[in-house]
Amino acid sequence: MSIELTCLLWSAALGFVYLMTQASLANTDNVGGIDPNRDREPQFGLKAQRAGRALRNFFETYPLFVALVVVAELANRHGALTQYGAILYVVARLVYLPLYIFGGGIVRSAVWGLALIGIVAMFIGILI
Repeated sequence: MSIELTCLLWSAALGFVYLMTQASLANTDNVGGIDPNRDREPQFGLKAQRAGRALRNFFETYPLFVALVVVAELANRHGALTQYGAILYVVARLVYLPLYIFGGGIVRSAVWGLALIGIVAMFIGILI
């Protein structure tokens, strides 16, 4: 399996971690109590809100990453930029979640930028 596909596999596991982190914090940090019918909007505490925003942010960039891995595989365009770009994306997204939940501020934004650089590197690596 290529490095890019390996990163795709681990990124799927990471997506699950994002999802479960948000869900567990939402269930334990729900100020208004759990409404199983979801008839009213729940009120979450700060960490659950941050985990929700981190999850949405993950899903905003994830389709780009998946598409680039698929293109790299189908076109057989592998190289240092696609490989290191994929690794950088996954590692940065791994670091991003706890930074967001615990208020990493500017460091969190920088880590998000690193994930974006990973995506750009993959795109360039496929083109050249």
